[in-house]
Amino acid sequence: MARDNDLGPDHHLSRLMTPELDPTAGAKPEPLRRLWPAAIAGTLILALFDAQGLEKWAARLPESPVSNWVIVGAQEWKAWMDKLGPARVFDDLRKAFRDFRGP
Repeated sequence: MARDNDLGPDHHLSRLMTPELDPTAGAKPEPLRRLWPAAIAGTLILALFDAQGLEKWAARLPESPVSNWVIVGAQEWKAWMDKLGPARVFDDLRKAFRDFRGP
């Protein structure tokens, strides 16, 4: 959100940048170190249960020796997670959600 910046009445965001709609108004500053446990936990959960997403992300990396190494690692990780089972749990949950949502 822009701070101390008058966008003018013709700007498409000018009606959204009003003080009463500012989500940071009255917010207490929090130290960044409080974010790390959640970020690490989320990363580990995704690595375990969404190995397919990791593999797809790695495949979209630009061509380089490092990205080739990451792609191979992601493919091996996905194969390992498929073999051990966590990836199947995620796929089953995704399928159940799609079935619940309907066509």
